[in-house]
Amino acid sequence: MCSPCWNLPRGGNDYGVRIRGYLLPPVDGDYRFWIAADDRGALFLSTDETPDERS
Repeated sequence: MCSPCWNLPRGGNDYGVRIRGYLLPPVDGDYRFWIAADDRGALFLSTDETPDERS
């Protein structure tokens, strides 16, 4: 489930999109994340709002 869900264009050449946001988990515990990409994709998580803490 995604909130909000986006209707992004599919197919074609020379297309890219960047989506940024904050994740505020309701409880402590283990979470699993995944992304799908055709050529290049990256998922970065940080313990705070600074990019230097991303992993």
